[in-house]
Amino acid sequence: MSLESLANELLFDIFEYCRAFQVLQSFSNLNNRFNDLISKHFRKHRLDFTQSSKKDFDRICQHDLPHFTDDIISIGLSDDDDTPGEIDLFRSFGLTLDRFRNLRSVTFNRIRSGDKLCGILLECQQIIHLNLTACYFEHSIEDLLNSIWSLPNLIFCYLNLVFKSDFQTLRIPKQYSVSIKHLTIIGVSFDLDRMSSFCEHTPQLEYLAIDVTPKVFEEEISTPIESICRLNLSIINTQSNTIANLLRNLPNLVELKIDSCYLDLNGYEWENLIRKYLPKLKEFQLKMRFQIRNQNEMKQLRKSFQTPFWIEERQWLVQFHFNLDDQSNMIHLYTLPFNFTTIHLYFPVQIQPDENHSNSFDQVQRLFYRCSLQTDETMTTNFYFPNLTHLNVTLPYNQNLSLLIQQSNYLTSLDVSKPNDMSNQQSFEQLQQIIDHTNDLQSLKFSSWSDDVGILTPVRIRTRQIKRVHLYGYNRWFNDQDCFELAQSTLGQCCQILFIKVQNRSNIIQLIKSMTNLRSLICQVKDKDDHWQYNSTCITDSFIQRLREDLDGNHSIERDQRYKHSIRIWIHS
Repeated sequence: MSLESLANELLFDIFEYCRAFQVLQSFSNLNNRFNDLISKHFRKHRLDFTQSSKKDFDRICQHDLPHFTDDIISIGLSDDDDTPGEIDLFRSFGLTLDRFRNLRSVTFNRIRSGDKLCGILLECQQIIHLNLTACYFEHSIEDLLNSIWSLPNLIFCYLNLVFKSDFQTLRIPKQYSVSIKHLTIIGVSFDLDRMSSFCEHTPQLEYLAIDVTPKVFEEEISTPIESICRLNLSIINTQSNTIANLLRNLPNLVELKIDSCYLDLNGYEWENLIRKYLPKLKEFQLKMRFQIRNQNEMKQLRKSFQTPFWIEERQWLVQFHFNLDDQSNMIHLYTLPFNFTTIHLYFPVQIQPDENHSNSFDQVQRLFYRCSLQTDETMTTNFYFPNLTHLNVTLPYNQNLSLLIQQSNYLTSLDVSKPNDMSNQQSFEQLQQIIDHTNDLQSLKFSSWSDDVGILTPVRIRTRQIKRVHLYGYNRWFNDQDCFELAQSTLGQCCQILFIKVQNRSNIIQLIKSMTNLRSLICQVKDKDDHWQYNSTCITDSFIQRLREDLDGNHSIERDQRYKHSIRIWIHS
């Protein structure tokens, strides 16, 4: 049976199983029928280039995509380490976004220039959805906000931002948006005393997710904000009277979600706030992390969430867990079901009330795990994370972690650290055991790992499934022999994206030529001929120029604009 003999419905099903760029790569320009099917496919699905190879990307942008610009309704572009420089290459082919006349949704991932984003947004007057994920800014985002608030059709806006400085406060845009209804801003602190002015510039706002600025004084919100009915707050070190001031000015709030650290409010106080200020509230999701001094205080805290208001009237079940060995005395309190994507567990963990609510953690995607050396291996837990995708673990681990991993069908990313007092042999054995328990692990990161001279843990790992290897946290500068051993290992043979610290420029060339599946290399170079990273007054980057001369001209080679000591290479293969 030939492919062309299949019904259109079956071909659409095949398209569903392919990545969007693979649909263009494999089926475009075969004949008019397939071109028509591709057009219909992209009127419902996003074109996402986040995992394409440079060779495929170049070909699609030059030969295939120009024929379908009127059909694309959603597009995703990235300057991530997987595809460094992708957005600049995209535009170098003449593919400005105003050519996509029916474009409704745009996602930009890890773009490293605010000026670049502002220029691109001028081409996006037609979009309804805008997503900026982990985009980097050296300075203020005032110009970006004005560009976004000027988009006439924008309704859904998600801004996840990263800054050169640790602390940035959100400014009020000068422009007014009469279209934005759903807004998320992550990574920028929000002053609650500017809330009224901010909402005046966004009068149709119904959903708001923000990070609240910690302050020692009481902010005053000037007027009630009646448009917002759903609010999602991330709070650190904010006083309770600040929260009270905010909530009493949101009379139409129906949904409230709060993720807090060091906000010390008990069940009686939350009950009073809700009864007094939020008459329309139907859904309340709460996660609090704070210090508690003694067992009596813990008992009183639990009692405060067991009143008729919580148990009978609202039926909001509250649970908390803690670790007796944790000298910080941190307690984790939350409503069930647990509607947050991240959770921290420190074993041996105690849960109160000690009831089985394992089916309440379906939303968890990211687990931070550590345990005490004296943890009882036979100790069990009721936690169950079926949709876990990322595990951040500090060794050692016990049997509980093995059970959690085996119960998770979607775990693809592992970030591992080891304490200095743990032997390298034991650490390696435990790491190998964790990997052996996973079914589809794609990414491995060494966040903090020191090895004895001559022992290369990454080289010894037995796996043929991991595609992304991050060795920046591995305490070693790889020399010629190290790079050779890595390239010959099972891990190196399958690796597609590699982060590594090397001794000199020749090691970069060695890795690119010997690791046949490598498509992106992000590296730091130890030798001093990379003067640019040590001398910010250099006008030209001679190290990058020499590297371009040494390698194929089709490779994309650039210095990371956020981390100047890193060089990013998108390999043409």
